[in-house]
Amino acid sequence: MMNKNNSPYTATITGCAFLFNEFLRILPLLMSEKANELLKDEVKNNRLLQVNSQKARQTFITEFKRRYNAVPASFWVGLQDRNEKVQRVGLLYAILKAYKLVFDFHFNVTIKRWNSVDQTLRKNDIMDVNRDNFAFLPEDQKEVLSRLKAITNDKTPWDNMPSYKKMMQNLNGHLNECKATLVETINTNYNKAFDELEEYATSVKVSRDQFARRDTTILQKINTGNFYALQANANVASFYEEQIKRINEAVPKPTTPKPYPPAPGGNGVVKEPPVAPRTRKIIQLNTHTTQPIHTEADIDLYLQRLKAELMQYIGGDNDIIIS
Repeated sequence: MMNKNNSPYTATITGCAFLFNEFLRILPLLMSEKANELLKDEVKNNRLLQVNSQKARQTFITEFKRRYNAVPASFWVGLQDRNEKVQRVGLLYAILKAYKLVFDFHFNVTIKRWNSVDQTLRKNDIMDVNRDNFAFLPEDQKEVLSRLKAITNDKTPWDNMPSYKKMMQNLNGHLNECKATLVETINTNYNKAFDELEEYATSVKVSRDQFARRDTTILQKINTGNFYALQANANVASFYEEQIKRINEAVPKPTTPKPYPPAPGGNGVVKEPPVAPRTRKIIQLNTHTTQPIHTEADIDLYLQRLKAELMQYIGGDNDIIIS
């Protein structure tokens, strides 16, 4: 019998299971240059895993790191752009690499079963990977896309596979450019928002840990291969408003007036006025017009209405920002 201390197997996977969705939420942290810092923060604050037990979070993070390090970093970069089915297979591959117990079971038991069933590749599979993203292609690529879609009706697609492959490579190049543009927009918008939030937090004496982390947030927003999701993620309005609210809630309360003994010849106690920093409030203006604008007088009337709406917020304890 093999000494258990020398066994090549480990049962640590039994405490972590597959956890596909949880792993994807943590993947941006694993890929970050500040991975150790971000992972320690996740174990402590439970921002992404949403697992009640800190001990369980530590176990999950430890096993996620094992799986992440079992394959090259470039593997995870490429996997982000694939659909869920491919991502699940990718995670299974990493688990096979990370745990010899799973590897041996898979190839000694599962593969035998796999070899006994029918294996089929559908023609539609070639088009399914980026089906939702084709709408973002430039107009001059629509004809190429139309020719590529012909594979679904091709009776002998293998005869034209080199041509289909070349067209797919060309489209993938354009899709990568589209994604790069969307990701750049997200980076620009969120970095600008975070610059403003950090400046505001400093001005009202709120510590940096009271609102979202820059790196983690941006990684989450770009961690998808769906272009519609990337396009939606570029809008920072609701995120900005939520973070302003979190900062406002963390603003130190006004200090209690401090009494002083009366000065010589004085008649009473002098107190310092409470110090209350001005907070910011996000407002939304009704910019819609019910009538078309034709003249300069129409513009003046429109601006007067906006001014009247703005004046409702002026004079209070808040500075306003227009969403």
